[in-house]
Amino acid sequence: MSIARLSADGGSYHVSNADGAVTGKQFFAFTVLEDTVCTVLTLNTTPTGYTSTNYLTQANLSGKTLKAGAYICAPNGTYITAITLSSGSVICHNFVS
Repeated sequence: MSIARLSADGGSYHVSNADGAVTGKQFFAFTVLEDTVCTVLTLNTTPTGYTSTNYLTQANLSGKTLKAGAYICAPNGTYITAITLSSGSVICHNFVS
């Protein structure tokens, strides 16, 4: 992980269940602020590619309640391209290449 990621150099973006589907952004991780359930969590498999993967299934997070303070990070070389919450809120950390 680069120092730019560790220092949140790319800034952050708040997402709650009231926001609906959040797309068109690039996040490398998110921090859960309160009990949260994700219904969509999609990864772009490479920073320049277009192939997406369902990270909820890959990380065994489908249907699970994420507790406040949990830190969910995309695997190295990938980033989150879509997130939808059915409950709760998170702070997403913008992707830095």
